[in-house]
Parts: sequence; structure tokens; C-alpha cells
Amino acid sequence: MRISLQSRSTSGLTLIEPSVARKSHERFGSPDFRASRSKSGFTLVEMTVVIAVILLLAGAASLGIKPYYAYRDGRAAGEMLRAVKAAQLMYLADNPSTPIANLTQALLLPYMPNGAWPTLPSVNGQVPTINCTVFPPQAVLGGATYDPSGSPTDGLWDVGQY
Repeated sequence: MRISLQSRSTSGLTLIEPSVARKSHERFGSPDFRASRSKSGFTLVEMTVVIAVILLLAGAASLGIKPYYAYRDGRAAGEMLRAVKAAQLMYLADNPSTPIANLTQALLLPYMPNGAWPTLPSVNGQVPTINCTVFPPQAVLGGATYDPSGSPTDGLWDVGQY
């Protein structure tokens, strides 16, 4: 049995006297209640709130990462176009009388690194091609030169400036 103290006020004085009555809130502080509560786990509402917060953070992170993917694809395309430019220069050094307009993928393929023609990163489900009949080479998408950066010298979707 526990003894608790209750206060009683008489004419401005507070008297504290022991009471043997058990308070209803004392059972929440008992070890038995804490043990049974910790075994029950999380409630459905708590789990739903946690999952919602995680999804919200993941959505915000994916929106913030999107420009980095576009930049990565642009840099990769620029590197591939520079490789084609190097192949053009090597081929023209070996065959100086050949006009640039007559260059083809088959003629440049032996001069490419690893002997493989590069594939540019896809844009909205379409894969741009490389026009090797102009110098420097250009990415072509839908029949038009593709360079979303707007600058022919930044190295994003173009050869860049050297």
C-alpha cells in the first residue's frame, strides 16, 4: 500500500496529511504499465505519419536532384561529341583531301576510342544522333541541332571551347 500526501487548506494555512487512497494516475507510472506499453509497438497513426514524412522528404529531394541529372547528361554528351571531333581531326590528318561534308560514321569508326560509336543520352524518350558531316560535330534531335544550354562554347551538348 502506498501513502500519498494530500493538501487541505483551512483559513489560509495548508496542511498536508497522509492518505492511503490510491490515485488513478499512479498506475501509469507503475513498471507494469510501462512494460505493457513498450511491448505494444507503434500505432497505425504513428506509422502513417512517419511514412508520410519520409515520402514528402523523398519527393522534395527528387525535385532538387533533377537539374543535376540534366547537367550530367549534358556533360556526357559534350564528352562524346569531343571524341567524335578528335576522330574527325585524326581522319582528316590521315586523309587531308577529304571534305568534312563527306565524313561518315563508317569512316570515323576506326578512329573512335574503343572502336565504338557513342550513343548520346536520351531526351524525353528520344535519343539524339551525332551529325559528323559538320565541324565540330553536333547533336541532332528531331532534325534540328540540339543544345538546350543555348551556348555553343559551354561544353554541354556541344564540343565546347578549347
